[in-house]
Amino acid sequence: MTPRDKQRVRDAFQKAFDRDPVAADLPIAGWQGREGVAHTSRELFTLATSSEEFFDRLEQKIEAGEGTFETFLKEFENTRMPVADRKARRAGRTP
Repeated sequence: MTPRDKQRVRDAFQKAFDRDPVAADLPIAGWQGREGVAHTSRELFTLATSSEEFFDRLEQKIEAGEGTFETFLKEFENTRMPVADRKARRAGRTP
């Protein structure tokens, strides 16, 4: 995958974050890091797209006929942020 393609993937996720910035930065219920702090959707997708393994797996899916590059980009752009932690909802930090 070319550097340009990788950037297009990152940009697609950014579009999803821009569409729902509050939800992108809320803790994801059940996704806690080593420090016991819940990860956000933005953190999760940013970490994923910094890994060559993510792009290798994406290429494998494309080669296996599971979708085209453009199809995956559209899916990434339309990503809905995971359900936020209930504590965050009660604290009024969800849309």
